[in-house]
Amino acid sequence: MREVNQKLLKSLTLTEYCDFIRSALGFLTFFSMNNPTKVIYKNDRKNGAKKVATILNNKTNVIINDVFVSKANFKHKTFNIDNNEEDIEEYFLNGKLNESDFYFLLVVAKDSFKNFYEDKTENFLELKTSKDINNLNDGPYSFIIGSGIDYDYGASSWNKIINNLKKKVASQLHIHVGEVSQFSQVMCNTNYYIPQMYKEINKSKYFKSIYNLLYKDFGLNLTNVNEKPEIEDFNLYQVARIIAIQSIIYPNQKHLTFNYNDYLELTLKNSFNINSTSVFKSNRTIKEGINVVHLHGYLPLNYLERKDKSKCESSLVLSHQEYLNAYKTKSSFTAGNLYNQLSFRNVIIGNSLQDYEEQKVFYNHHRNNLSEYSYIFIFKENINKLNYFKICTFYKLGVIPIFFDNPKELNKYLRTIYTNLDDWY
Repeated sequence: MREVNQKLLKSLTLTEYCDFIRSALGFLTFFSMNNPTKVIYKNDRKNGAKKVATILNNKTNVIINDVFVSKANFKHKTFNIDNNEEDIEEYFLNGKLNESDFYFLLVVAKDSFKNFYEDKTENFLELKTSKDINNLNDGPYSFIIGSGIDYDYGASSWNKIINNLKKKVASQLHIHVGEVSQFSQVMCNTNYYIPQMYKEINKSKYFKSIYNLLYKDFGLNLTNVNEKPEIEDFNLYQVARIIAIQSIIYPNQKHLTFNYNDYLELTLKNSFNINSTSVFKSNRTIKEGINVVHLHGYLPLNYLERKDKSKCESSLVLSHQEYLNAYKTKSSFTAGNLYNQLSFRNVIIGNSLQDYEEQKVFYNHHRNNLSEYSYIFIFKENINKLNYFKICTFYKLGVIPIFFDNPKELNKYLRTIYTNLDDWY
């Protein structure tokens, strides 16, 4: 593996070499426990050398070191930090980066996946899996959750909601479902245009249709572990349990969800007697205690009885126009809350980050904050080479993937995190 890395290192251009140093410094800083520093992107010139990054005090933002690369550094595969010239392999490999991460960061800098097709490379590369529980730094954790975590509750997945609305559109227009799909792709290469069509055709039923899909198979007792002990096998319950135990030392927490429902808030209340605040576009106030921020809108279980139904409806992000509004500026409710949250140690569950708008927020944040990463629990592909593509894509976004084979394995993993926190606290 060392020979493969050396060969790839030598193939980098000066620009790619600087990008690699930035990424490797950020990665190494993130994994250095209790490290009081952070790494930010720089691209300046001074005395014939290129300033590629600056290391700051994490609390005061006072500059500790600047990192430079000269043409001589590039030639000899070194860089300058704290007025010392450091050999790139010795500094990073002897200083905690494993060979696989070194390789993946080189591939990201090179933007070339050619080596994935060489068997000798595949034999050495490692995936972070549920066996590597120590790869997760100590908490507290902030969670970013998506619809994949709600399957246990009988909730409809995002795709199921879209397919249901697609059938409704076809029925209203008296055309075939396939024609609706085809037209949607012509208008916008995403599924957002289907709910846009249904909303324009039948706005009076739009929100209730989504509500019914969220709650038609849902029972309130599924949020109470005393009434339904089997929900301990639900991944959302395990997330709520981690949040609850963290509240002993960290009573003020903020977690994000892309889900419209309030399953998490109900589980915290009914299983752990913890009240939380649901934050959404029309109700933005962060309060003392636990806050659950609904990035894509809020349709709670009591939506049909609420006097402020219109506030819930105006917060929804599902249709084409709603997406355009949600991400139109960096300071919008959705994009702004997501960007700011990425400064914390996040664990992403139930969201595969396929959405392009979400990826742009992650990418821009990481580009500006090189030592800030989030973790994502992600299904492992049967073909390892495809997993390597996932790793490199996520590293560009400032996300570290933890691979698992099935939801039961993830549940076991979450229980381990809870046990570690319980021992720590």
